[in-house]
Amino acid sequence: MVSFCQKQGLQEPEYLVDNNGVHITFWKSTATIQKTIQKDPETIQRAIQKSLETRGITVTDFQMNILVFFCLHPEATRKNYIASGKDISEGGTISNISRLQELGLLRREGGRKDGRWVVIVDGLN
Repeated sequence: MVSFCQKQGLQEPEYLVDNNGVHITFWKSTATIQKTIQKDPETIQRAIQKSLETRGITVTDFQMNILVFFCLHPEATRKNYIASGKDISEGGTISNISRLQELGLLRREGGRKDGRWVVIVDGLN
């Protein structure tokens, strides 16, 4: 089973032995998960929230909106986010993005014009 998962580029299965028997967890490919959740903002938000709870991190509603927005639109800019009708100022957006970067939840790859945002949350990347 392990070699099959490795050949398919999947994470190795997780084994748990307890009084009830042996439990084996197989993992979907990250690409499948990413493709599925990118289509639905509510699913993205639930996945982010679950990951944050696991890590003991809390974010504000504005910060959650930023994470969901950049999951759906990684090539967008801060100005695109503000123009999308979110009720937050440019300064507030910059401040919240900085905080998300400090928490290790958001990263910018590439330059201003050809870069993209990467949301760093388990189950999304």
